[in-house]
Amino acid sequence: MGKVVLGKFTYVDDVEEAIDELLKAGYNKKDIQFISSFPIEDIIDKLGGTDSPVKFPVLVGGLTGFSAAIALVLVTSLAYVLPVGGKPVVAWIPYVIVMFEMTVLLGSIFNLLGVILLSRLPDIFFFLGWRAYLPSFSDDKFGIAVYTDKIDEVVSIFKKNNVEEVREYEV
Repeated sequence: MGKVVLGKFTYVDDVEEAIDELLKAGYNKKDIQFISSFPIEDIIDKLGGTDSPVKFPVLVGGLTGFSAAIALVLVTSLAYVLPVGGKPVVAWIPYVIVMFEMTVLLGSIFNLLGVILLSRLPDIFFFLGWRAYLPSFSDDKFGIAVYTDKIDEVVSIFKKNNVEEVREYEV
C-alpha cells in the first residue's frame, strides 16, 4: 500500500517551487497532484496537463444532431409528399433551420453529459475517502498531493517551501 502526503500552501509561488523541487528530486509527474479552486496554467504545464476532452463529445453530438436532422427532413418529405405548384419535394433552404436546431440541441446535450462524466461528477472516490483533499482548497489555499513511500523527503521539501499544513494518508 502506498501513502499520500498532502501539503497545504498559501501562495502560488511556494507551490511552484515545491513542484520544481519534487520534479528535480525524481518524482514522476503522475505522482504529483495539484489542487486549486482555479486553473494555473504554469503549474498545469509543469505537471503535463492536457486540454479538456469535453470537445469530443460536443463534436459527436453536433454531428449526430446534424445527421439526424437530415434524416428527419428527408424521411418526412418523402413519406408525406405534398407537391405545391411544381416546386421540388425536397427543398433544402427551409430545412437548414431544422438542421441548425438539431445540431445545437444534441451538441449541447452531449456537452452537458461530457462535462458531468469527464469532470468526475459525482466524485465517487472522494465520497469513499480515497482522495486527499481539504475544504480550504476550495476557498483560498493550494494543495499538493504526492503519492509516495518517501514521506520524510516530501515533508522536508514542503517545509522548505513554506507549507502551512502537512497531512499523511494511506491509500
